[in-house]
Amino acid sequence: MKRPGWTRLSAAGCKLSTTWRHDASGWLVKHCGHQTANWPFYLVDPNYSESLTMSHNGRGFLGARKGIEAVEAILAGSMVATNDSCVPGVRRVVKAAA
Repeated sequence: MKRPGWTRLSAAGCKLSTTWRHDASGWLVKHCGHQTANWPFYLVDPNYSESLTMSHNGRGFLGARKGIEAVEAILAGSMVATNDSCVPGVRRVVKAAA
């Protein structure tokens, strides 16, 4: 998958260590490393690198593309990464209030 503005930091073919970086903002989309995970991708906000950013339902993302789309939506302002934790160490991604 090639997407403008994104760099793959992991070697191609290494699914369990897949990491993508948004070049302009520093956001990361990472695989959790568990080979049977149902929602294996999570985001790392460069301003809160100690906490994970998950989807609106408190889970990860089904694929790297979904995580990348979430970061792009956050940067565009149509979604927001809140500080409302669903579990310790996790930030949630929610749709911005209309």
